[in-house]
Amino acid sequence: MHDLEAAELTIVKGAHLVLRDASLQVGCGSLTALTGPSGSGKTSLLRVLAFIDLPTSGVVRLWGKEPSREDDPPTIDSGPIYPLVMYVPQTLALWPHLTIHDNLSFAHNSRFRYDSELVTTSHDLEIDDLLARRPAHLSQGQRQRAALARALVLRPKILLLDEVTSALDDRLANKVWGILREFAKSGAAVLASTHDSSLAEQCDNIYCIRDNMLASRQLCCQEGH
Repeated sequence: MHDLEAAELTIVKGAHLVLRDASLQVGCGSLTALTGPSGSGKTSLLRVLAFIDLPTSGVVRLWGKEPSREDDPPTIDSGPIYPLVMYVPQTLALWPHLTIHDNLSFAHNSRFRYDSELVTTSHDLEIDDLLARRPAHLSQGQRQRAALARALVLRPKILLLDEVTSALDDRLANKVWGILREFAKSGAAVLASTHDSSLAEQCDNIYCIRDNMLASRQLCCQEGH
């Protein structure tokens, strides 16, 4: 059983076909890359996997079960799927009126070891000297790392990331990827979209989107992509 599984997903927006019959599996302890050209549907797929958007057809399962959409947010085993599932969008939805520290602590719940997680994660992502600032006073790359830190401190079981290193230099991008690998090894399932082939090659698995189809690494390689 995989932590995250999608079966025969079709995504249509208006009259535009985004994905047809897409299936994937992401298991506990693995870092998986999602690649494809700009506009190919990576964000659309991640939003469906995060239960933000509905697919036109197909099913998404978490730990072998299909969450109930009768509640808002969706639930599994009578509990909300968030923060068991966390999604970091490319738009970096940080609260503009809050400091980075307050953004990170906004979703704080007493059952998380929040204080130690915040200190450690902020240091690892090199944003510990930025916690008193607001998002508008940070660069795009700094905001990316702050948004990632906010997800990591909640210790999700499934982490979905949309181009989280796109504004980072090579050193920071590789450092972030290393942090994601260690986070996955701690028992999480991580799926991250990227345009950086060198980062994708560091992953346990690769899926790519091309021509409205989702393919595994092996098929992508066979097609020469």
